[in-house]
Amino acid sequence: MARTASKVCDGVQCAFPVSAQLSDEDFATMFRVLAAVLILALLASCTARVDGPSVRVKPATVEIVSGDDGGFCPPGQAKKGRC
Repeated sequence: MARTASKVCDGVQCAFPVSAQLSDEDFATMFRVLAAVLILALLASCTARVDGPSVRVKPATVEIVSGDDGGFCPPGQAKKGRC
């Protein structure tokens, strides 16, 4: 059975063919394709916001001990008299 749509022509109801008389199977296929396109368009407009991890860096503690502890003394420190 062919589907037809109707419209009002100058106050009189008149019928015109939709896409050269679609069969029920063609109409169902067209409906499925249009529904899939609509769903994909809705899903494509969705966004997700992902925040990066928070990072906290603790400052390093540096301890300089001067004096002769009997260990290795770098040449620059020896010249300064710190070893």
